[in-house]
Amino acid sequence: MFHFLGEGYIQKLFLDILATCLLMYGIYLPNNHRNREHLFTFIMFNIVIFHIALTLNQVEISLGAAFGLFAVFGLMRYRTEDIPMKEMTYLFLAIALALIGAISTRVMDSIVINAVLLGGAYLLDGGLSARRELHKDIHYEKIELIKPDQRAALIHDIELRTGLKTHFVVVKSIDLVRDTANLRVFYYDESR
Repeated sequence: MFHFLGEGYIQKLFLDILATCLLMYGIYLPNNHRNREHLFTFIMFNIVIFHIALTLNQVEISLGAAFGLFAVFGLMRYRTEDIPMKEMTYLFLAIALALIGAISTRVMDSIVINAVLLGGAYLLDGGLSARRELHKDIHYEKIELIKPDQRAALIHDIELRTGLKTHFVVVKSIDLVRDTANLRVFYYDESR
């Protein structure tokens, strides 16, 4: 049926989609429910990389040509807001699941490696190993409190105004003309 894609195409595709759905809907969404906008990107990257790797695995191609193809994908960047490190990690996991599913020669190898990756993601992001840290970006007007020696007063003021149990603050940018700053506030999820 899909002879040009190699033997076991349907089985490999099913395992890849199953692993990706477990990652996205079983681990990512329950722990990052506010970040649904990345789901499309994660899933499509997985499907595209799976088919590219599967195709490259089936044809005779020089090592230089293969590196050239992946370099083209490496040059692509989304020209949008900064993507947080956690979302980049989930994107990397989605790509890794696709590559493992496409090039694995034995089904059991693919299942074991996927289980290890998914288990690690669940343990680390599922809140079993530590409290879940969240962050918010805020526009802040008390610029005199962003000085390093005023850090405790800054955190106290943010806690009073937002109600978030803040433990760390990063100054992203300062607007000296308007006397404001953009801050990234880190706090622990107390809803669990």
